[in-house]
Amino acid sequence: MDDVIFECEFLGREHGAIDVDSNTTEINLIEMDIVSIDLGPIGQCKSLERLTLSENPLQDIDLTPIAECKNLQELCLRWNQLDHVKLEPLSQLDCLTEIDISSNGLKRVDLEPLRGKHTLRDLYISANEIEEVDLSPLVDSRSLRYLGLTHNLLREVDLTALSQCPGLRYLGLTSNRIKSIDLGPLDNCSRLERIELEHNEIEEIDLDALSTCRNLDYLNLRYNLLQSIDLEPLMRSTRLRYLLLSGNSLTEVDLSAVENFKNLEQLLLDYNELEEIDLSPLDQTHTLRELRLGSNNIKDVDLSPLRGLRNLRILDFSDNPLEVVDVTDLFYCDELRTFVVERSSPGRAIRIVADKNEKRHEEAPRALQEKRERIEWI
Repeated sequence: MDDVIFECEFLGREHGAIDVDSNTTEINLIEMDIVSIDLGPIGQCKSLERLTLSENPLQDIDLTPIAECKNLQELCLRWNQLDHVKLEPLSQLDCLTEIDISSNGLKRVDLEPLRGKHTLRDLYISANEIEEVDLSPLVDSRSLRYLGLTHNLLREVDLTALSQCPGLRYLGLTSNRIKSIDLGPLDNCSRLERIELEHNEIEEIDLDALSTCRNLDYLNLRYNLLQSIDLEPLMRSTRLRYLLLSGNSLTEVDLSAVENFKNLEQLLLDYNELEEIDLSPLDQTHTLRELRLGSNNIKDVDLSPLRGLRNLRILDFSDNPLEVVDVTDLFYCDELRTFVVERSSPGRAIRIVADKNEKRHEEAPRALQEKRERIEWI
């Protein structure tokens, strides 16, 4: 057995060395206080498949030597202090499946060395300080499944290259500064399961491209600046389980498309400006577990469509200008644990009423048991 020796500088210590078996397939250097490392000898690790240098105070790294590691599949540099990294050596590697450079201080990243990497499946670039990124080198990355660009400083992003990534399953753009985005290129991503666009500054969005995404499971547009949204393109997304639209400026929303979401578990519409809501499309969504409509301007609501939704556990209408709420039909929501209609600001208490015939309901949902003393039987 031959050892490969890597010269390192450690935080608060003098220079030292790390020994690695030359026949290893995996090098894991995690939380070792490495400030710098000379990867020069790494070419001697001919069988190396995974290189992890994460959770260290690395501020700079020269990846040039890894061009000799022809079997390298995974490169992980997350949770360091890198403000730049040159990926050029990766252009000579044909087996790469995963690259993780997330949680650093990167100001920019050049993806050109990844052009033509048909084996690349997962690309993690989240939690950096990147203001712009050119995704065009990813064109024809047919194996790409995961693209994470969350928690950066992006103001715009061109998704055109993703039209040639039919295997894409996850697109993460959470917590950027995006004002507008064209989802058109995603119409060829039929396997797309999860889209995260929350905490941006998006004022309008066209979901037409998602009409072909029949595997869509999760769509998050929370905390943007949307004033309206057309959900009709999602009608074929019958596998959708999570539709999150909280924290926008929606004044109305048509839930007609929701009647096709036979697997819907969570629908969040709280912290908007809705004045009314028709819940009738929900009457067959028996998988629904959480419905939030708190902090809107809803003055009246018909809860009868929720009758018999036995999996519904959380129903939130808090901080709305409601005067009366009829909860009769909620007695048939067996799993209801939380029902909130109270206002946080001072004012007249909301009347909670129910059909007097339900007073004999011996096994009322827990949420109604807790409010039984407030219920007016009519």
